[in-house]
Amino acid sequence: LDLFVQLYLSGLVLIPGSNFFLRNLRRFGGSLQILFMLNIALSGNFAFLNHLTIIPAIATLDDDFLLFFAGRHRTSRLQYNEDQGQIKKNDDRKFRFILRRKSRYLLGYLLEIILCSTIAYLSIPVITNLWSSTQVMNAAFDPWRLVNTYGAFGDVGTKRFEPIISLTDGNTWYEIDFPCKPGNTTRIPCFCAPYHYRLDWNIWFIGFPPHYPMLEQRERWLFTFIQQLLTASGDNNKIPKSLQLLDTHSVKYLFKQHQAPFFHQSPVAAKVDMYHYQMANDLFTILFRTGKRNSWWNRTFTQELVPPLTLLSPGGGTHQLVRWSPPLSHW
Repeated sequence: LDLFVQLYLSGLVLIPGSNFFLRNLRRFGGSLQILFMLNIALSGNFAFLNHLTIIPAIATLDDDFLLFFAGRHRTSRLQYNEDQGQIKKNDDRKFRFILRRKSRYLLGYLLEIILCSTIAYLSIPVITNLWSSTQVMNAAFDPWRLVNTYGAFGDVGTKRFEPIISLTDGNTWYEIDFPCKPGNTTRIPCFCAPYHYRLDWNIWFIGFPPHYPMLEQRERWLFTFIQQLLTASGDNNKIPKSLQLLDTHSVKYLFKQHQAPFFHQSPVAAKVDMYHYQMANDLFTILFRTGKRNSWWNRTFTQELVPPLTLLSPGGGTHQLVRWSPPLSHW
């Protein structure tokens, strides 16, 4: 259904013409896109893309269509009939009225033909690229960038990899959770539509393999975030605002309680490990399984993305992060 509506029926919003059949066909296409996008927005995360897709579809709902739902359709039609009656009393005015109306319709048809022809011509390289074996995403094919290729999810992976950040007090490693990303395997998946959590969104890209080039090229903010984690503690309110982007229960457990491991001292080191996550079972089995606490995820360690790092000196920048080695007594 998703493929059928978004690929095959999306062309209905571009149908030109102002006669009864074409206008209603265009309205149907626009209404279908709006309803379908609202359905996705209500049932999925990161739905701002669906809200953006609704905007061009609104253009298919013309004034008569909107006035009908506003309760003004009958009044407008009555006023139109009264105007027509006045025009019939004066043949000259009637002739000028008809001439202006016909001219307006002809001009509208001409503009629609020019617009559709321009889009069709500029779409030739875009469609050629679409069917090419070396398809390019997010590219422009004309100097004015009027018709381009865009793909938010042009490549969908079959495996879910999650970077897990851990902190240590020198003895024990503690994992920190994000508001909605899988971390703790027993935590229920969250629902955050229509708004997404910023840190969850950014770190999501690191999960695309190969992970390390993604980290080095566009996601180096992670090292700055690690530096802020290593300077945070709870006893003197040295909790940076960036920690507000994390799961509140995780921050409270690690920093804000008197018995928390980092209440009286900042973390000694931090690391990032990559795990392969899979659903522990089908949803029905997870929800109705009795006994021990349900696990929503199964995970497997895949690689060390960022080795244990510590600060060369307190309060330093990202260039002062150095490799940390535990004391020899821990080996």
